[in-house]
Amino acid sequence: MNKPDNAVKINLKSNKKISICTCGKSDSLPFCDNRHRELNKENGTHYKSVKIFPENDTNIWVSSTTWKKHNK
Repeated sequence: MNKPDNAVKINLKSNKKISICTCGKSDSLPFCDNRHRELNKENGTHYKSVKIFPENDTNIWVSSTTWKKHNK
């Protein structure tokens, strides 16, 4: 599987929760800053962040098609 152009590598630390943006409006992509709440209210959408709470240190790649749509 090819990695999308907007994929971001994240170093996760064990037992440290992070939230990943799904709406594309965050000023701190790929992390969520809760801007989806305003977007949902204005547009009737239902975005929520993806919460990750790893048991071990690990690395992941994340991407979202909304990151390009809202942050050009």
